[in-house]
Amino acid sequence: MGTATIARKTNETKIKVPINLDDTGAHSMATGIGFSITYSTSSAATR
Repeated sequence: MGTATIARKTNETKIKVPINLDDTGAHSMATGIGFSITYSTSSAATR
């Protein structure tokens, strides 16, 4: 199985990124900040 988790914590930020290369490609993100970011899956890298 192609999986990995990267985590980093500083005084200002905490981030954890799990990656599963064998998954469906669905994604989600939670920032705890009152705005949302939309990602496009139609980039040149996926063609």
